[in-house]
Formats: sequence, structure tokens, C-alpha cells
Amino acid sequence: FVTDKLDIVLADEHDPVIASQPPAHALFGTSEALSGTAANVTARLSDVGSGVRHLLLQRGAAVHRFQVAGGASCVAVDGGYTRAVPCQTAEQDYTVSVPLATFGPGAHTLRLGVEDAAGNQRISPIDYPITIAVPASGGGGGGGGGGGGGSAPAPAAPTRAPTPTPAPSSPAPADSARPNGANATRAASLSLRRGGRDVTTVSVRYGRRAVLRGRLLTPGGRPIGGAAVTVAGVGAVTTKPDGSFSFGLPVGPSRTLRLSYRAFQDDAEPAQTIAVNVDVRTAAALRATPSRLRNGQAVRFRGTVRGAPRRSRKVVEMQVRQGGRWLTFATTRVRAGRFTHRYRFTRTTQPTTYRFRTVVRRDGGWPYETGASKAVRVQVRP
Repeated sequence: FVTDKLDIVLADEHDPVIASQPPAHALFGTSEALSGTAANVTARLSDVGSGVRHLLLQRGAAVHRFQVAGGASCVAVDGGYTRAVPCQTAEQDYTVSVPLATFGPGAHTLRLGVEDAAGNQRISPIDYPITIAVPASGGGGGGGGGGGGGSAPAPAAPTRAPTPTPAPSSPAPADSARPNGANATRAASLSLRRGGRDVTTVSVRYGRRAVLRGRLLTPGGRPIGGAAVTVAGVGAVTTKPDGSFSFGLPVGPSRTLRLSYRAFQDDAEPAQTIAVNVDVRTAAALRATPSRLRNGQAVRFRGTVRGAPRRSRKVVEMQVRQGGRWLTFATTRVRAGRFTHRYRFTRTTQPTTYRFRTVVRRDGGWPYETGASKAVRVQVRP
């Protein structure tokens, strides 16, 4: 099998790495309330592909990007460049300045992440609770604050002064609140399990309704039965008497699945939250017509990619099995979830059966993992 066309496909299939990150409750280097206009976050990051480009902070479904040092000089790889300049790949500490106005005053829960120049992301499952103080309009050294400076502390005094008073009585309402399950506790352990072990990543094929299983236990290992566990995008599932639970994963692209548990039904915030990466493999199908032909004739390949975004023009690699391995001989692109390619045989000198397949690779703009179609056979005679 010979082709006179050369296609070079550059892809980054490796997620960046969070080598180390701030300790719990100290994302910005302190557990105290933050004040001012900005605060620094430092994390040790690396990447073996296109390089580290952004440090990420996730709040709920929103992901905020902060460009790391040197990130402006490298070129993002999204298939539209003929020349790509990689970002820094070596493991090192990155520090970014985060404007506190990004989140606003009050209590927030953030997660740390990293993004490389190809758009691959990794989000840590660790929750970081932070509090951003309400900015004062005047200060101790700012006599120019006038009436605004005097009004800001006034409401703060009655709000903060009574805080120590209800603290001793807070356990009583917690005990009398409606517990979410038998043995309910805010120190519960929530996990997703597969193959007898806890997992933070699950892989599934597109279109298959996978069943995921987890468990909810007390720190001492006792089951929390009859408790409601919230699964984002699915709803609430109830644990069995042994603390186990299961749910069907809806069909869709790769995503981060969040599970949360409130120890008491009146709690404003979940006691435990975990994030699980769902990696969904691309589902491609291929057929060839005709499947039997002579040298000098052409075969037409047609295929589909299930779940392809409506306007996607994703690259599809055409491969042939040769010498015990798959070789890419051409590329085409998806249009409305379908693709075609025509190939004429010109150098087959003896009866040969060829095996062809297609591969759709993961990249920053494609919401699935790399996947290949089943092989199809084409018989060619001289």
C-alpha cells in the first residue's frame, strides 16, 4: 500500500500535571479572610506536551484562567497554526496574581487547576474554602474617607460582636437538625468506587449508559444508610443500609462529575464534595464501498462520529494496517458528524486484502478521548 501524500498531525494527548499545591485552607497562603485588591496563588506545575499556559481556579461550573509567566509568548495549539511555540514544560513553581474582585466579598469554595497550550485541563478534587472580606471605604490612615469611611465599620460591629455568643449553642441545633441518613456526620467519607477501589477517573465508551457505584461512610468506617447524595446532572441518589449507592451515567461528552453530601438537611453547604473525571472515548464508524475491486479503481470511505458538536470540523485520520502496525495515509474532516474519503489503488500487483480504520484524537477543542473505528476489509486484485 503506497500513497504519494504526506499528512503530519500534531496532537497533544497529555494532561498537564499539578505536582504540588497549597495545603488545605491556605490556597492564598493564609487561612484568614482576604482583603485588598489581589492575592497570590502558587502551585508547582508541569506538562510533557505543549506546555503550561494557564493556572485555573474553578468555582462551581465557572473556570477562571490566569496566564502564567511566559504564557503570552507561547502559541496555543488548536489546529489553526502551521507553527507552534511550546510553553514551559519543566516542573516548576508558578505564581499568579488573582484579582479578588473575580469572586467578590463573602465565602467561596475554589478548586485549583492547570491548562496547557493545547487546551488540555486538569482540575484538582481538593476544595479550598476562602473568605474575602468586605472592603472598607475608609481606613485607619485614610482621613479622606469622610462619611463613607465611618459608615463601613458601623454595621460590622453589631454583626461580629454577637458571633462568640451563639457559638456554644451551635452544636444543639446541629444535633436537633434533620440528619441526612443513619450515622450522619459532617466528617463523612464520600467516594466513587470501581474494581474494589476508590477512583477519581472513569473511562466509558460514547453511547454506553455506564453504571457508577460509590459509598458513604463515617470516619470510623460505619455506613451512612438512607442518605441523599447529590450527583450533578443526575439528581439525588439514596444510599443503601451498607452506605453504598449507584446511578446511571447519562450519555454525553467527557466532563467532571461532582457528588456532594449534606450531613444535615438544613445545612447551607455540603459537608463533603468529590469530583470525578469522566473520560468518554470517541465513537467512530467506517464503511468502504466497494469492498472488492481491481487495481486502478477507487474505494469510497464513509463514516460517522457520534456526538460530534454541530459545527465541528474535527480531523479524522485514515489508517491502514501494514507491517503489524497502523499507519496514517490521509486525513479528512468531519462535517455534520459525517466524513468521506476517496482512494484509488494504483500499485497493487498481487491479490491483497487491506484493513482500514479511522482514528479521532483528543485535543483541546474536542470533548472526547481518542477513539478508533472497527476495521473494514477491502480486497484488491491486479
